[in-house]
Amino acid sequence: MRWLLALIFPFLLAGCSSTPSSYGSHSECGSVVVVRSGDTLGEIAQRCHVSLRTLARFNGIDPPYMIRIGQRLRIPDARAIAAQQQGIAPQRSVPKRASQRPLVWPLAGATVEWKPDPKGGAGMLLRSRKPLPVRAMTTGKVVTLTRLPTYGPVVVIDHGRGLYGVYARLQQIEVTPGQSVAAGQAIGRCAPEGRDASVCYVELREARRLLDLRRWKNWTER
Repeated sequence: MRWLLALIFPFLLAGCSSTPSSYGSHSECGSVVVVRSGDTLGEIAQRCHVSLRTLARFNGIDPPYMIRIGQRLRIPDARAIAAQQQGIAPQRSVPKRASQRPLVWPLAGATVEWKPDPKGGAGMLLRSRKPLPVRAMTTGKVVTLTRLPTYGPVVVIDHGRGLYGVYARLQQIEVTPGQSVAAGQAIGRCAPEGRDASVCYVELREARRLLDLRRWKNWTER
C-alpha cells in the first residue's frame, strides 16, 4: 500500500491549487526557494535547472516528493552536486512522533490482518461477514476522494497534527471533500469479498511515514 499514498499525496499537499507560482526564471531561484501555492518539486527543479532527484536528495525528500507551502528548499550549485555525488548526504530531520491520542477502531467486530512495510509501519486489512460501516479513527476533514485499481474508492482524511488517515477498498462513500468528520463517524462501507465477507484497508500516516497501528495503545470502540 505504500504506492497508494505516492499517488494521492502529490495532489494532496503539492498540486491541489491551480494557482501558478509568481516566480519562474532561473535567476529568481537563488540558493533558496520558498514553496508557494501550486508548486511541485518537479516544477521547481525544472525552473532551477537541476534534476528532480538531485533536488530531492539535496533537501532530504523521499518519494513521492511531497512539499508544503512555505517550505524552504535549498537549490544545489555545482559544488554541492559534486559533493553529493561523492556520497556526502544532507542532514535530515528526525520525524515527529505521532500523538498517542485515542483512536476509534475503524470496523467494529472485524478481524484484522496487519500489513507491515519495510520501514516498520503497518496498516490493517479488516474483514467482516457483512459490509459494515467504516468509521473515522478520529476527528478530521476529508481532503481527497478517489478511486484506484484493486483498492476501489479511497478516502483520505486530515486528522490534524500532521496525521492522515487512508481508508480504502470501500463499497460506497458517505462523505464529501471538505467535510468535517467526527471520531467514529461512518465514512463508507467495506467492499464485498466473495459471498460471505467484506474487506477494507485502513492506515495512518504522519506525512509520508506509515505509522505502526499495531503499537497504538489507545483504541476505543465508540
